[in-house]
Amino acid sequence: MALNFNKDYKFFHIPKTGGNYVRAVIRSTDGIYAEGRHPHAGPLAFGGRHIFDRSFCCVRDPYTWYQSFYRYRVQNGWKTDHPLDINCRGESFEEFITNVLRIWDGNPNGFATALYLKFIPFVKHVLRMENLTPELQRLWKLWNLRWPEGVPIENTTSKRINTCLPRKLAHKLRLADKDIAVHLGYI
Repeated sequence: MALNFNKDYKFFHIPKTGGNYVRAVIRSTDGIYAEGRHPHAGPLAFGGRHIFDRSFCCVRDPYTWYQSFYRYRVQNGWKTDHPLDINCRGESFEEFITNVLRIWDGNPNGFATALYLKFIPFVKHVLRMENLTPELQRLWKLWNLRWPEGVPIENTTSKRINTCLPRKLAHKLRLADKDIAVHLGYI
């Protein structure tokens, strides 16, 4: 989702990186907000290839991004209009990742890297999901926004769905998104 709030601030939601929680924080912050037309609209939808001064997005370890994506799809159903769903759907996490690596074979980056790079170059602040509340609080302080108390952390994806991989396949997946993982400090 793309959210404008308090006129000058923008949040660009990379799927599976804490967007429901961030939306709840924004809704509870004093001021007004408006959601973009597309739930995961990137910065280019706002008409430019420049860095938005008061903007942010959230990321997570690319490896755990795939785990969360798979769990969410198993729990909520696969879509017919999403490239990973169409080309990579699997009855197990291992089959899903095998398909992802097959489809993306020959690309310099993995799917998560390609997704992240649609957002990261255009935002001023990149927050890590693993430390989301303290990082959001620091950003709110920097921007002189009132931090809303009592916003519940939402995670609607079940962790009971198995997302274990054989060591060799896990290593291949890590290599596919290695550059962005290093850039973001995950490796």
